[in-house]
Amino acid sequence: MKGYVPTPPNLAEKMVRDLFSEAPPESNDRILYHGTGTGPFAAAVERVSDAEGLDIPDGLGVDTNPRHLEKARNRGLRHVEF
Repeated sequence: MKGYVPTPPNLAEKMVRDLFSEAPPESNDRILYHGTGTGPFAAAVERVSDAEGLDIPDGLGVDTNPRHLEKARNRGLRHVEF
């Protein structure tokens, strides 16, 4: 996995909480998860949005590694297409 550095879930969640404290998502927002890897940021967006009662923006996750995309798809996230 040359060049792949997984983002710890707690770090992804902290970053999402910081972002959403400044600019909470709205129902018509969309997120592009470029270099999505296994989907830690997409998962954090869903967790934080659910916990805070926020709208969950639609998302698109892209990555060049098909194994990472398969793992991301297996997370069962409802707001993002990988």
